[in-house]
Amino acid sequence: MDAKPAGDWAAGAGLSWALDSDDASLPFLFPTGPITPDTFRPDGNLNPRQIPISLQLPDWNHWLPRVHPLDAWGQDFLQSDADTSNGSVRAQLSSPQLAKLISTGEIVNLFDKWNKSQRKFLTRYAPRNAGEWSPDLTNKVYSTQLWQLVKAWELAQEFQLEGRGQEFYGSTGEPRTWFNTIPLATAPIEAGIPDGPNGMGGSAVASEYFNNAWYELQIVLNSGNHRRHGRTPVDWVYVVDRFRDMYRESRRPEPARLLVAVIKAMQWSDPKLGPDNQLKGWRPDDTVDPRIMVSSEYLPMFQPLKSDVRRAIAEAMLTAWLDKNFKYRTAQFFTQGTTGRNYAPPKEIAAITGGNVGAAAPQFEAAGVSPMTIERLQKWGRAYKNMGESLHY
Repeated sequence: MDAKPAGDWAAGAGLSWALDSDDASLPFLFPTGPITPDTFRPDGNLNPRQIPISLQLPDWNHWLPRVHPLDAWGQDFLQSDADTSNGSVRAQLSSPQLAKLISTGEIVNLFDKWNKSQRKFLTRYAPRNAGEWSPDLTNKVYSTQLWQLVKAWELAQEFQLEGRGQEFYGSTGEPRTWFNTIPLATAPIEAGIPDGPNGMGGSAVASEYFNNAWYELQIVLNSGNHRRHGRTPVDWVYVVDRFRDMYRESRRPEPARLLVAVIKAMQWSDPKLGPDNQLKGWRPDDTVDPRIMVSSEYLPMFQPLKSDVRRAIAEAMLTAWLDKNFKYRTAQFFTQGTTGRNYAPPKEIAAITGGNVGAAAPQFEAAGVSPMTIERLQKWGRAYKNMGESLHY
């Protein structure tokens, strides 16, 4: 895909590249054959644009809203920032200041403001109780989400934005990317649309398909470009947890597609910034960690993989994670300051984030990880725990 002009990107690779099975993605994830830590390096840059998957993403007809926001909400929408700020977005992109918007990063703030305006507007109409939703309301809300997605695509094409990522993100950025998280915001769950008869297509599996599809598109279009700020632009722990929701409804595990998301989650921060930069640097407690390979909650997701493949992946992922941690003094992980931690991980995802990876040494050992790697994990765990206790962290 990257060898073709950016303008061809939206057309996709064609239906033939929607794979018949998830395991057919593995040769693209590990193209050299052996499973090594290099694939999982937090300072690396896995290219999800060129890894085909078996989950067919929505075609253009499924991008198009069935109801225009003006027909859904009338003057309320016309007078809201969700609509008028789009005009502002176009006006600013049309100005001679486009290059400055990109080089200074203001283009990200521009899209982010528009995205937040849309969310704020839809909050007026979204019931708090799932039972208060109706198929008609779901159609209106979801159509408004799609409207913004199509407008974002239109702007990307009109101003040829997709190939300008490295002007803003630098050499660690993607050579082609979007400057926003509007694809993620299109997921029904982002607007509170429930699973079930009042949700997408009247079924939970339809809702979870669209949640996963738009989250997947976000990974392809903009997985963060090594420029995280707190838990933005992508809250990876929640994105990864949607795989379980999809599996719960479909009973169709997707370990290869999940691994792509986990790797991009590990590659969220600027390689030049260490853990002492708590908002932008490497913070292993704040993202998905290698315990996902040995967590009982996620075990069904990796069952299709042969046991030797699962072991090799666990070994390689843990090794890459430890190599990154050992680059820094333990004290750097406990620097005082703004952390961006405005909530504790919910219980259902605490097994794959939030620290205490060292305590999982017995699970990694049971998974067949080598004694040398287990010893390194225990060494890291002891140092991390002792430092935290000494600082009353």
